[in-house]
Amino acid sequence: MAGDLGEAPQLPGELGPFVGSEVGAAASLVLAPVVAEPGELVGALLGEADEDAAFVLGGAAASHDALVLQLLEHAGGGAEALFPRLARDWPPGTWRAIWPEARRLPLRRPTLRRGASPSGYGGVMASMSKPELRPVAWRPPPRPGPAGGDRVPVSAPRLLPLGGTGPEHVVVDTAGRLLTGVADGRILRVDPETGEVTTVADTGGRPLGLQLQPDGRLLVCDARAGLLRVVPETGETEVLLRSAGGEPLGFCSNVVVTRDGTIYVSDASRRFGIDHWLGDLLEHSGTGRLIRIAPGAVEPEVVLDGLYFANGLALPADESFVTVAETGAYRLTRLWLTGPRAGHRDTFLEDLPGFPDNLTTGPGGLIWIAYAAPRDPLMDWLHRTPPVLRRALWKLPESMRPGPRRTLRVTAVDSAGRTAHDLRWPRARYRTATSACEHGGRLYLGSLVEDAIAVLELPER
Repeated sequence: MAGDLGEAPQLPGELGPFVGSEVGAAASLVLAPVVAEPGELVGALLGEADEDAAFVLGGAAASHDALVLQLLEHAGGGAEALFPRLARDWPPGTWRAIWPEARRLPLRRPTLRRGASPSGYGGVMASMSKPELRPVAWRPPPRPGPAGGDRVPVSAPRLLPLGGTGPEHVVVDTAGRLLTGVADGRILRVDPETGEVTTVADTGGRPLGLQLQPDGRLLVCDARAGLLRVVPETGETEVLLRSAGGEPLGFCSNVVVTRDGTIYVSDASRRFGIDHWLGDLLEHSGTGRLIRIAPGAVEPEVVLDGLYFANGLALPADESFVTVAETGAYRLTRLWLTGPRAGHRDTFLEDLPGFPDNLTTGPGGLIWIAYAAPRDPLMDWLHRTPPVLRRALWKLPESMRPGPRRTLRVTAVDSAGRTAHDLRWPRARYRTATSACEHGGRLYLGSLVEDAIAVLELPER
C-alpha cells in the first residue's frame, strides 16, 4: 500500500483517526459536527439498516462492519463526496486499496439524541413519529454554470428585528408596511423605516406564504391549518381551504391571486408535513399539488399533481401563466392560463443553482426567486445511490442533521425566463433566504431561520 497511497496512513489503526478527521471536515454536508470518531458516523448512518442489507448486498453482509465497508466499496463517486480531501490528494484506486485493509476498524453504534428541529419551521418531534421513507431513484440534473444578468456588488443588508423566528415570506401592504408570519404562529406588521413591530393575528399554527387581496384581507398559507383569510385590522381569521380533490392539504405552502379573484395554492407534499419536510426532498416521490379556487366555484380544483415539493408561486404581469417552484427538482413549472396553450404545463426554468423557495413578482414584472440553500453534492449523490442510505439517514434525529449553510442568493427573471439579477453573498450573516419582495427600490428578504427581515438596497440597472 505504501507505493500507492503516498502520505496516507499505512495501518488500520492509523486509518481510523484519519477518516475521522475527514468526517469532521465534511460534517457540514452530512451531520451536525457531533461525530467523534468514524465508527460513530457509520453507526449513525447505517446502524439501523439491517433490514436493507439484503437489498444492497444480496444478504452477503454478515455484520455492520461488512455492510459499511461493502457499501463504501460500491459507492463510487459517493466516497469522494463524503471525503473530499481523499478524492483530491490520493491517486485513483485508493478506495479499493484502503477498505479491504480497514476491516478491523471498530464500529461503535452511538446513542442517538432527541432534539428540536433546526429547520426554523418549529416543533419538536421524536424520530419514531416520522413517516417511513420510501426513496425513489432519481438522477439530478447537472449543476448549472454561471447565470446571466448583473452581479453588481451590493451593500450588506440592514436587519429589522422581529422578536420572533422564521419570517418565511414577506409581502408589502398598500401603506408600504411589511407583513410576515413567524414560527410561533403570529402574523406581524413591520414599519420598514422605524422598525416598529405589531402583531395583527395569531393563527395558532405555522404561517408560511402570504398574499394580500384587493380588499385588504390577507390570505395565509398555514402549514398546519390550511389556507386562511385574515383581516389585519381586527385579527379575525377564517379557514378557506382544508382539503382538495378528496384529500386534506398536507402542507399548505404558498398562494397567489389573479386580478379576477382566482386563487392558486400550493400543497407541498401529501406524504410529509411541516415537521418532516426534509423527508419529501430525500424521498423524491412527487406528491405536491397546485390547487385552484375559482370565484364562485363550489369545489377547489387540483390543476397540477405529481410536483416535487410544490413551493413558491408567481404570476407574470400579464397573468398569462402561473409558475410553481418545485424545490425538490431544482425547477419552476409553468401552467398556462391564457392563449392557445391554456391548461397545458411545461418547464419555465430548470437546472437551477439551488433549492428554489418562495417566488414574488416585482413592480416591473420581474419574478424574484429566493434560494433556501445551494445545490448540495451529497444530496445529489444520495439520490443516485441505493435506498438504504437515504432510509438510514432519515432515521437520524433532527439534532444530528446539519444546519443551513451561511450563504444567501436571490435571482430575478423576466417573463421569458431571462436572468435580470443574480445577487449572492457567500458569507452572509443573514442565511437561508426563503423570500425576496421588491418594493420602492429595496428588496425585503425573509428567512426560515433568522429572527429579522433583511433590507437590501437594490443596485441600479
